Amino acid sequence: MTGVTETRAHGTRARYAWGPGPGAGPGCRCAACTAANRADAARRSRLQAYGRWQPYTDAGPVRDHLLALSSVGIGWKRAAELSGVSTGAVSKLLFGGPGNRAPAKRVRPETAAAILAVPAAPSSLSAGSLVSAAGTRRRLQALVAIGWPQSQLAARLGVQPGNLGSMLAREHVRAGTARAVEILYDQLWSHPPSETDHRSRISASRARSYAQARGWPPPMAWDDDLIDDPAATPEPGWQRSARSSRRAAELAEDAEELRRQGYSRQLIAERLGVTHAALEKAISRAARLNPPQPDPAAVTGASEQHASRAPAGSRGSQDQRGAGARAIQAQLAASVTAPRQARAAIRQALADWGLGAITADAELLASELVANAAEHGSGRAIGLVLRERGGANGRPGIACEVADSSPLLPQIQPVGPDSERGRGLTIVGALATASGVTTGPRGKTAWFTLDAPSIGRHARQAEPEAEASA
Repeated sequence: MTGVTETRAHGTRARYAWGPGPGAGPGCRCAACTAANRADAARRSRLQAYGRWQPYTDAGPVRDHLLALSSVGIGWKRAAELSGVSTGAVSKLLFGGPGNRAPAKRVRPETAAAILAVPAAPSSLSAGSLVSAAGTRRRLQALVAIGWPQSQLAARLGVQPGNLGSMLAREHVRAGTARAVEILYDQLWSHPPSETDHRSRISASRARSYAQARGWPPPMAWDDDLIDDPAATPEPGWQRSARSSRRAAELAEDAEELRRQGYSRQLIAERLGVTHAALEKAISRAARLNPPQPDPAAVTGASEQHASRAPAGSRGSQDQRGAGARAIQAQLAASVTAPRQARAAIRQALADWGLGAITADAELLASELVANAAEHGSGRAIGLVLRERGGANGRPGIACEVADSSPLLPQIQPVGPDSERGRGLTIVGALATASGVTTGPRGKTAWFTLDAPSIGRHARQAEPEAEASA
């Protein structure tokens, strides 16, 4: 039949029984259609013998699913294409047949299963359907934020750079475009562009600067399950975690903290999210701004060990505050920056209180406790409390408490002469006037007290914020 579109394929029982279509006609008796009819008859006989023959099922749920697909932009012809069911069968299910015949009340189980398997998801949309551009825009912005130039992204997508720019401004894009961008994002989100030569480094740097100036979040700021939701927002604090914008002194101090914990320079750079070259530059710059100072205690040989400890059964720091004592409190994120933040808070407080003589020891002690809580705690916020107190023989001093939500008590670990880690509690025990750990229903609190040095004792000076070598 020239010019008439056949609706039934060869090798099916439908064509064997009713011909090529449209409509019913003489059946096809070719080898393929005959074999399909025999296979269907054999299957029917087996099911009847087992008592499982169910030639039809209720069409209501199938029709409801087609309407649900239509409500999200997946038309009935597209649903027929995805399910492999003929458009004629789907049309009868929705609109009925010739002569004002009512929509079908029953369908074959295999037809129902095929249509119900079509998901009401963007992946089911035809390539030309319009969808929200939110996910597409966020994925492209995130790739630019890690250094991918827009020209390279356009080339990988097979579009002109100008068209890529318009994608970043549109409210809607074609579903085919959205799927192509999603595939590209899945390939590149964890792989920044190669920067093997001067030109590639310049291109990547410009892309990152362009994204930073516009506040475009990187891939790690987005939840994969929410990135397509127009109402979703980036993870809180993503801008703070962008290490490229941090001051050199802060970066160098965080690096020094990790070095004390035994990390190599390469691992430190990976942990802080910067390149090895950027880390070296920050350490060098911080060293120039804060040159090492001589330690008077080392020059004079004067040294005094704090041997007193809290007596058994005492309440440690909590019963030695003194009336009207000044205090500060802080909540620190359980991260590698927590020790630096604790040192800064203690440094400022002791300067305000006129206790600069014990600043270096107080910073070191608090840093060890906070670093331990950040590394071994439950990951929740760390509480820092610093109080002024009256010490032994009327000398001024402080009491410091570091609280975390982990109930596990810190343990002193055996360390060798070359070990760079595991000495934190030993340092606390050696420098503090008293120290200990208390537990409660919400976790534990590690504390120490520290008295100002007696007359004639040389206080240890604060070390520079970052060392030039690690």
